[in-house]
Amino acid sequence: IIINTKRPQSGRVALEYKGYVTIDQMLDETSDYPDATELRSLKSRLAKEDSRFDLINDFKGDTDWVREITRTPVSQTHYVSLQGGNARTNYLASVTYNDKQGIYKGSFDESLTAKLSINHAMFDDRFKIALNVSNKIVTQGIVPDDLYMQALSRNPTIPVYNADGSYYENSNGANPVGLLKEQNTENKYDQLMMSGRISVEPVKDLTISATGIYMGDFNDYAYSTTQKHYSSTMGSTQGQARLSGGHGEDKTLELQADYSRKFGRHTLQATVGYSYNDYIHQSSEMYAYDFPIDGFGAWNIGSANSTLDGTSKLTSYKYRIKLIGFYGRVNYNFDNKYLFMASLRHEGSDKFGKNNRWGTFPAVSAGWRITQEKFMRDAYWVSDLKLRVGYGITGTAPSSPYQYVPLYNFSTAYMGYDGGKWVNGIVPTNNANDDLKWERKKELNVGLDFALFNSRFRGSIDFYNRRTDDLLYTYTVPTPPNITNSILANVGSMRNQGVEVMLSGDLISRKDMALTLSGNFSYNKNKLISLSNDRYTMEYLTLGSTGEPMQTYTHRLEDGWAVGNFYGWRVDGLKNSTTWNVVGAENSDPSEDNKTIIGNGMPKMFAALQASYRWKGLDVSVSFRGAFGFDILNAYRMKYETLAWLSSFNVPKSAYQKIGEYYNFAPSIYSDRYIEPGDYVKLDNLTIGYTFDLSQRNKVIRSIRVFCTGMNLLTISGYSGLDPEVAIVGLTSGVDPINKYPNLRSYIVGASFNF
Repeated sequence: IIINTKRPQSGRVALEYKGYVTIDQMLDETSDYPDATELRSLKSRLAKEDSRFDLINDFKGDTDWVREITRTPVSQTHYVSLQGGNARTNYLASVTYNDKQGIYKGSFDESLTAKLSINHAMFDDRFKIALNVSNKIVTQGIVPDDLYMQALSRNPTIPVYNADGSYYENSNGANPVGLLKEQNTENKYDQLMMSGRISVEPVKDLTISATGIYMGDFNDYAYSTTQKHYSSTMGSTQGQARLSGGHGEDKTLELQADYSRKFGRHTLQATVGYSYNDYIHQSSEMYAYDFPIDGFGAWNIGSANSTLDGTSKLTSYKYRIKLIGFYGRVNYNFDNKYLFMASLRHEGSDKFGKNNRWGTFPAVSAGWRITQEKFMRDAYWVSDLKLRVGYGITGTAPSSPYQYVPLYNFSTAYMGYDGGKWVNGIVPTNNANDDLKWERKKELNVGLDFALFNSRFRGSIDFYNRRTDDLLYTYTVPTPPNITNSILANVGSMRNQGVEVMLSGDLISRKDMALTLSGNFSYNKNKLISLSNDRYTMEYLTLGSTGEPMQTYTHRLEDGWAVGNFYGWRVDGLKNSTTWNVVGAENSDPSEDNKTIIGNGMPKMFAALQASYRWKGLDVSVSFRGAFGFDILNAYRMKYETLAWLSSFNVPKSAYQKIGEYYNFAPSIYSDRYIEPGDYVKLDNLTIGYTFDLSQRNKVIRSIRVFCTGMNLLTISGYSGLDPEVAIVGLTSGVDPINKYPNLRSYIVGASFNF
C-alpha cells in the first residue's frame, strides 16, 4: 500500500507512507533431473542394456532436495517521510524498513534506513546551506554458496535423516539440509553518510561553494558450524568459527567556484575546483575449530581446542588511499545555436610511484543546433536537430594500493629458530615499479539528437571510438634481478567501437488516451591491440577456470582478438563410451595444440523496449530487454552431463541420451559441446493499474490507485540453462557458474492513496 500526501506549501507539513509486499517464485531446474521414481526406472531399464547402469545407487529414500531447502519468500517494505518548511528553509526526514526473505530457508536481508535533509537560504538566496545525513543498518542471514548445486546433484533416493535422527551423509557431497541447519552465517553492517554544502554568491554571477562528505562503514561477520555439520561428521573438525570485522572511512572535500553570465546572444559558464579524497580501511579476522560443545556459535572462540594449542588463526590489515584533483570547465553558447565545452582535470593518486603519480585528462566537445539556422525554418516538422562531437581522456587507477612499492609477507614456510624461539620467515610478494601510471581511455564521440512533429517523436544516435592505452596487468619477470616473479605494469592497448541509438514516440496523445513507446539499441565491437611493449612481453593470456575435475582455463586473449573468446577443444562425438573424439587429435591424445576459439561470451548487441498505455483511469506499462551475439559456457552441463558420475551424483536427464551409438561414460571435459548460444529477450516488468479520481467527491482523498506488477515474467532463449543472463564483465565473460543463486520471478500487488 502506498499513501502519498500533497507536496507541502509554505508553512505546511506533509506526511507520506508507502508499503508493499513482494512474493518471489523460484525458477528451478529440477525438471531436468530425475526424481527418485525416475532414477529407479532408468536403472531398471538401462541396466538390461548396459551393466554399468547398475552403478546407480538406490538408498531407498525419496527426497526432493531443492524443496527441502527452499521456500516461497514473502518480503515487505515500509517507508515513512515527513517534509515541510518554506521557500527559505525546508526539511525532509524519512525512515525505510525492509524485511526481505531469501529463497533459502533461514536466509534474509533486513535493513533500517534513516535520512534527514535540511536546506536553508538567506540574504536573498545569496547564502545557502544544505545538510544531509543518512544511516543504514543491515543484518543478513547467509547460506553456503554451493547449496543449490548440492541439492541439484544429490541422489534423490538418499533420505534426509538416518533412523537415529542424524543427517544421512556420504563422501559425495554434503547433505544440503544439514548445511542449512548446522551452519550459521550472519553479516551486519552499518553505513553512515553525512554531507554538507555551503554556497555563497559574493558578487553577481559568481558562486563559491564548499562541500564536505563523510562516509563510514562498520562490518561484523560471524560464521560457525556445529558438531553435526558435514565438516565434523565426515571430517576432522568438531565445529568451526570465524569472526571478522572491518571499518572504513571515506572523507571528501570539494571547493568550487562557478561563474555564469549572459550578454546579448552569448552565454558563458566557467567552473574551477579542487577535490580531496582520503579513504582508510581496516579489518581483522579470527578463526578457530574443535569446540568442546555447541551453543556459542562464533562468540566463544577462546574455548576452542585450536586456541588452546595455538593453531587458531589471527589476521589483520589496514590501508589508506588518497586522491587529489584540480579541475576546470568552460561552456560557451552562442544564440542557443553553437555550443562549446572544454574541461581539464589534473589528478594525483598515491596508488602510483613518484614518476607518474599525477595524470592530466582533457576533454572538449562542440554542438550545432541545426534547427536554429535560417535554412531550417521551412522544415516545420523538425522540432529539434543537434549535431554533437566530443573527444576526451579519462584515467583509471589500480584497484589495490601499494602496487608500486616492494611488499613482503611473513610465512610459516620459511621459519627459523632464533634465540630459543621459532620465528616466521619473510617472503617477497610484490616488485617495486616507480613507472606504474594511469590507464588512459581516449574516446571520440559523434552524435545526433532529433525531435520531430512538435517533439512527438524523439531520438539520438551516437557513434564512438574508444581506445584504452597503458592497460594494467600482472606480467611474469625473471628473478633475479626482481625479488619475485611477477609485476604489475602498464602495457596493453584495447579498442572499442560502437553505436548507441535511442528512440521514443507518443503514438497516441489525447486527453483520455495515450500510448508511448521508447527503446534503445547498442552495438559494440572490441579488439585487443597489444599485450606487449619493449619491456614486458606476453604472447597470450589464459584466463578463467573450469574448476574440478577439468582444472583448465576457459578463455584466451591474443593480440588482434576480441575480449571474451572461449578457447578449448572441439569434439565430434565419442570414439567409444569413455573417450571423446577431439578434432585434430582423432588418432592421438588431445593437447594444447588442438585447442581453438570455440565461442565468445561478450554480447555484441543490447536492446530494450518500453511501452506505456493509458485509457482514462487504466494504465499499463511493459518493458523488454535483451542481449544478442554471444555464447555461454554451461558449467553445470560441462561437469555433470556424463555418466561417469553415475554412482556419485544425480546427473541431468540429458546425460542418459546416447551420443551417436554410445552412452557417455567419458570424464568431464571442457569443449565446444557445452558452449551454447546465449541470445535472449526478457519480459522484465509488467504493471497494470487503475486510478480512481475522487477529487470532486472527497476533500481528503484525492485519488486511489490499485495495481499489480510482475517482474522477470518471461525469458525467450535457446539456452538450456536456467538463466542466460550471466556475468559479462571483465575478461572471462559468458560463464554460467555451477555455484549460483536461483533465478526469481516476483509479484507485487498494492494500492496508493493521494491526499
